[in-house]
Amino acid sequence: MKFPILELEDGRMVGQVEVVMAYILKMGGKQDMLGSTAWETAQINHWSSYISNTVNEHYMGLIMPTFGMGGSKDKWEATLTWFSKELVAWEAHLAGHSHWVGNKMTLVDIILWRVCLPLFNFVMGPE
Repeated sequence: MKFPILELEDGRMVGQVEVVMAYILKMGGKQDMLGSTAWETAQINHWSSYISNTVNEHYMGLIMPTFGMGGSKDKWEATLTWFSKELVAWEAHLAGHSHWVGNKMTLVDIILWRVCLPLFNFVMGPE
């Protein structure tokens, strides 16, 4: 089970950032943030999976060395290059839109905020 882990009152556990967030949204009556249509839900699942499986791998390659937790200069530079290209694609995806999926905030917007906030605050400059 991936961290973080949310332990429920009955002892069951829910793990992984995206899964924990989805559980909290659903339990909090915000299930519309998980998609209002089958298409939106599919898109949210797609992008959540992409972030969890691809973006997070690169994200850790920048964040961990920033806080002195290992890494090599070559990996740092390769990851920085990857993010620089990826951010251009993200900007293109958002062009003319206020949210990643549909026209309202969804789980994907929250997950990307979780990734982007430390990147822009601690790693990458405005350029």
